[in-house]
Amino acid sequence: MSDVPHLRFPEFSGEWEEHTLSEYLEFKNGLNPDAKRIGSGLPFISVMDILSEGVINYDNIRGKVDATDKEIECFGVKDGDLLFQRSSETLEDVGRANVYMDNRTAIYGGFVIRGRKIGNYAPLFFKYLLATPLARNRTRRMGAGAQHFNIGQEGLSKISLYFPSIEEQRKIAGFLTLIDERIATQNKIIEDLKKLKSAISKYLFARKDLLETTIC
Repeated sequence: MSDVPHLRFPEFSGEWEEHTLSEYLEFKNGLNPDAKRIGSGLPFISVMDILSEGVINYDNIRGKVDATDKEIECFGVKDGDLLFQRSSETLEDVGRANVYMDNRTAIYGGFVIRGRKIGNYAPLFFKYLLATPLARNRTRRMGAGAQHFNIGQEGLSKISLYFPSIEEQRKIAGFLTLIDERIATQNKIIEDLKKLKSAISKYLFARKDLLETTIC
């Protein structure tokens, strides 16, 4: 496989270097609290947050959990940490990843593996990289199971991918983020148009029904 992408910004040259994820991330499984602690406290990252559109931040995390100071120290997430889906009903989704982009402390759950940032990388680039076909294929190979597919810290550590310089990482991340923002804007326009169409259709057909009732 070539270590240079087919499409590239002109100011960059040289090969991308292959590294294992363990060179950039230190992995740890999440917190498994009892049910009575769920529902209040700090934001509690789950698989649903990993699979959501966009990055994870303090305000868009769905769950909450009461956590001790020791648990916050052990299971807290920091800006730039990666979060991986540990278990899935399908091999296709095992090891899906997202990034935490916030300076405020949140906690992550037991079905999640945290990749604590220990190397120099652009967090958004890493998120996009982990969603590429090559990364997904190599991640799925590390998955195992029958009814449920799982991936562990050791499996994630062994995955190797190609990384450019930090400057090129930031350039790629900025470009792809801009496209994502435009997609989000277009999706909002489409949703607004759907609502407008629904409202107009309801009004038009309601008037037709009223007219028929009046004639009869």
